[in-house]
Amino acid sequence: MTDAGFWLAGLPAIQVDTDATSTELSRIIRDVLAGSGTQVATPRRTEYAKRLKPVLQAVGAKSWSDIERNARLSVIQVEESGELRIIPTRNGGARGADKGFHELRSREFTVPGDAFDEVLSAGVRRGLELSQVKSAKSKPS
Repeated sequence: MTDAGFWLAGLPAIQVDTDATSTELSRIIRDVLAGSGTQVATPRRTEYAKRLKPVLQAVGAKSWSDIERNARLSVIQVEESGELRIIPTRNGGARGADKGFHELRSREFTVPGDAFDEVLSAGVRRGLELSQVKSAKSKPS
């Protein structure tokens, strides 16, 4: 999160195979959550390309639009209770009035913070299933 209040992609960028085991996926999720929460300075507009290049390389993409086009995003928040709130989103694309990811609060749910690997990984996979990819033919729901 930038000090201006928006999310910005950065390292570490981790690409996870869809067939990752529950143990592998849960370890990655817990590691990312343990390292999150740090606010970063908002980069200047001219710095974005330089900042995103290592992210693109890490996930094997040529451009940000390659990532964004079919991206699904599920936000994971650590609640004061220790539960993990999983919030699916709708991908509004890169341009226009609907651009960006929009939280689908009606689809959010929680899992225990100390959940078994199978429960945590199933929750994250479900959050991604409930998220919506940008469709060139459909209008926002």
